[in-house]
Amino acid sequence: MKKFICILLAIITLSALPVSAYESAKANALYDNDPVTNGTYKAYSVINCREKRILEQKNGDEKQPVGNLNKLMLIYLTYDAIEHFVVEKNTEITVPKGAMNIPGNTVFLDHYRKEVVTVEQALTAVCMNSAQDAAYCLAMGISTNEAEFVKKMNEKAKELGLKNTYFTDCTGYDKENQYSTANDMALLAYHLLTKYPEVTDLSSQKFGWFVHSTGKDDTMVSTNNSFLRYYGKATGLSATDSDATGYCLAGSSEINGDKVICVVLGAADDNNGLALAKYLTEKSTKDFKYTTLDVAGTYVRRIAVKNGKIKSVKAETSSDFSVFVKTEELDKVQKTVKPVENLEAPLKKGAVVGRVIYSIDENVLGEMEIVAAEDVEEAGFFTKIFRWILALFGIE
Repeated sequence: MKKFICILLAIITLSALPVSAYESAKANALYDNDPVTNGTYKAYSVINCREKRILEQKNGDEKQPVGNLNKLMLIYLTYDAIEHFVVEKNTEITVPKGAMNIPGNTVFLDHYRKEVVTVEQALTAVCMNSAQDAAYCLAMGISTNEAEFVKKMNEKAKELGLKNTYFTDCTGYDKENQYSTANDMALLAYHLLTKYPEVTDLSSQKFGWFVHSTGKDDTMVSTNNSFLRYYGKATGLSATDSDATGYCLAGSSEINGDKVICVVLGAADDNNGLALAKYLTEKSTKDFKYTTLDVAGTYVRRIAVKNGKIKSVKAETSSDFSVFVKTEELDKVQKTVKPVENLEAPLKKGAVVGRVIYSIDENVLGEMEIVAAEDVEEAGFFTKIFRWILALFGIE
């Protein structure tokens, strides 16, 4: 009966939210009116998880506060800690006093009653509701203090290639001193989703109950990610909204088997952010085609070899090379070959002899090693002497 009353109160509360909150009709109207051009936001970035490359972005490297989205790093480090046996899912964490002093979403953990929470419980609460007290518990369960955990966050950010990100706390509460970008948040979400895809098992949940170890009534937990309600193909991750950050979303979706991540920062409200995320997710899926540009063993060119029985070696691609390319730009793909300098015999078939770089204009799509398609034996003494004499006369 108590749970029924809680659910009823939640429905009443949601219906009474201010006009800035998610409203399907408003979001749909914005979606239909090209939110890229006509929406209100600061930045966005889109990645398809088949490859680690930003497909679409606007102001993608502009530093700004991202609020609760920094919990993506907390979640990543928690899964890392589980993988490396620092903690287990059933590891119990005694609720520290600091967990009760952070404003924002909460599952009402109680330090004074010596409450304990498992890693799995806290992780679920963070993934579903961005609960501040649960997030703080996870950080303290992995590190001895918040400063140590934040250091790990910044070290991992550097390791993952987040070039414009700096963390100062584990929850995202500090809106002034820490920052990130749309591109960095997209890359972080990419790493999280590709290394620990089970994260969407938690972040896709819309509703649940947090069971307290103290005997206190269960706490109702509902998602704070409106993308799950608005877009049928959404699979979760994280969202936040405050005066300091605007509406921010790192939304994951699955379309035709592809996992797509769209990050929106600084939207005017939920409706602008959700409409833009859905629009960009679908647009990127339509505009970009995953294309095999070369297959393994494709002839590239001959590469010069010093002191070989033959003066050059046939080079071929080492593997298949596939990449997302805009359908309209397929005929613009260029290949630039960069041979290994001063390549010298003897040379075995399969040895790396260079690389080929694929690009459109100045936009690099990726690169691949090229290898020798044949053995090249070292030239004999008389052959070397003969070539040296020819070279003296300018004859090659």
